[in-house]
Amino acid sequence: MVFKLIIKIEYTNRVVKKLILHLVSSKNRPMWELLRKFNEIRTARKLPNAT
Repeated sequence: MVFKLIIKIEYTNRVVKKLILHLVSSKNRPMWELLRKFNEIRTARKLPNAT
């Protein structure tokens, strides 16, 4: 259980880093679009864990 949590945190950190890199690389993109993409990633991650 603890190991699973560590993996989850590690994965979340990777996603956040990727999102920050994406945010820096595309300054011309509107913020809401990035937030929407982040929410899509988050919901996609939550769905398999719900079962």
